Amino acid sequence: MFRFSLLIAALMASAAHAGERSPIGPAPLPAIGAACPSGYQRSAGACVAGPHTSCRAFPTTSSVCPSGYTKSFDYCVETGCQSR
Repeated sequence: MFRFSLLIAALMASAAHAGERSPIGPAPLPAIGAACPSGYQRSAGACVAGPHTSCRAFPTTSSVCPSGYTKSFDYCVETGCQSR
């Protein structure tokens, strides 16, 4: 019975910490041309978020980006997000 109580306590503790995990970073982008957007780096034919960015980005063929995004090469990158 004591082991069962310890198991329950451990499961509850791990469940409590599950909500404290940092969110998953932005999804990898297809590499377009030779450059990745700011805050991203090339890896195996894709542009992946660098270790210090939480900026979302998406490929674009337009010369302008929607409100809240700025142009970076062939991508629109979220403005006002964390990128050091």
